[in-house]
Amino acid sequence: MRITTKISIRLLVICLLASVLVASARRQNAGFFGSNAAPAAANKISVKSCVGGGVYSGTTATVNISPTNGDTVVSGIYAVSANAPASNFTSFQDNNSNNLTQDNSGWINVASHNADLTWFHISNVSSLTDVKITFGANQIIAMVVCDLSGVVNTSPVDVADNTGATWSGITASSGAITTLNNNDIVLGLFGDTTGGKTYSTKSPWTVGYSEDQSGSIDAAISYQIVSTATGYTPEATVTSISGNGLSMSYKSQ
Repeated sequence: MRITTKISIRLLVICLLASVLVASARRQNAGFFGSNAAPAAANKISVKSCVGGGVYSGTTATVNISPTNGDTVVSGIYAVSANAPASNFTSFQDNNSNNLTQDNSGWINVASHNADLTWFHISNVSSLTDVKITFGANQIIAMVVCDLSGVVNTSPVDVADNTGATWSGITASSGAITTLNNNDIVLGLFGDTTGGKTYSTKSPWTVGYSEDQSGSIDAAISYQIVSTATGYTPEATVTSISGNGLSMSYKSQ
């Protein structure tokens, strides 16, 4: 009886030790190889190209761009509000007569510089070679157009700024925006109605294109591809004075 009891106790101890060793090994493997949870999705967005164009005292402006089929084309537009771009806006279409969608609540007026700003996009493009904006009366505008891959096709806008911002000094800012989606591209549109400015990259923001239209109006876009839903303030380094900005974010696939 005593021998049987001793054997039983030894077997119990061995089983307990084995359980502890297995549990420890599992914890070590989890720390080494990572948890069993699925890895976070990667941001698939990339900026293929950005180009510019504008109109000085005219009713139409066309920008040539050749995106890859399936991509998303976005455009930031900076206009002189004295010419009433909102009420005179007629259409914004690609060469296939497909309409671009306006992403803001309208043309956002920033009174300090008498400017109206807005963003447009068109998803899942096909055989696109240019985009053309048309007004019912003469306008002074500058616009930047970008080809983006990896943007979700359905409801691509994450957060749109419908207020706008004013900046002064050598750092252009389009205002703070708080994203809701982890994987986004956050963009800032900058400009002013005096023209002649040069915009350049201010890390971690990249200037995609800077447009100076006839020395009377200028615009630029900067962007950052992000992986965390939080607050962002798009910026660019600028040569002088002051201007306005408007922020926008689009979601990754």
